[in-house]
Amino acid sequence: MLVVYCAHMSTEPEDLNEFDARDCGLAALLLGIVPAVLNFVFNGMKEALVSTALMGAAGVLVALVVFCIAYFTHSRVVGYLVNLAGCILTPIYIFVAICLWSQSGEKTEPAQEPAAENAPAEPGR
Repeated sequence: MLVVYCAHMSTEPEDLNEFDARDCGLAALLLGIVPAVLNFVFNGMKEALVSTALMGAAGVLVALVVFCIAYFTHSRVVGYLVNLAGCILTPIYIFVAICLWSQSGEKTEPAQEPAAENAPAEPGR
């Protein structure tokens, strides 16, 4: 019994928090899609459709590249870098979303002046 316990202790414990290739790719996808979503929400749905699509395509492309690098290299460094990027970008995305949200309430429609046709006639004419 003691021998089995000692043999088990000689193996390195499994890190359950380590990112595998699929985790790296999906985390990169989430980080890449957020700017497109922010653009779509805060810049108007029809006006920003092309730029939103381009940002979304760039996010998907970056996610595919990260997935391929993580899948073919089997390196722990890729997972560490994706996790670090998420820790850095998440507060930035939150700050940008709060700034855009607070500015969206300040937009008001300019008052339209009455047309010359609807102006009251002058009394002398």
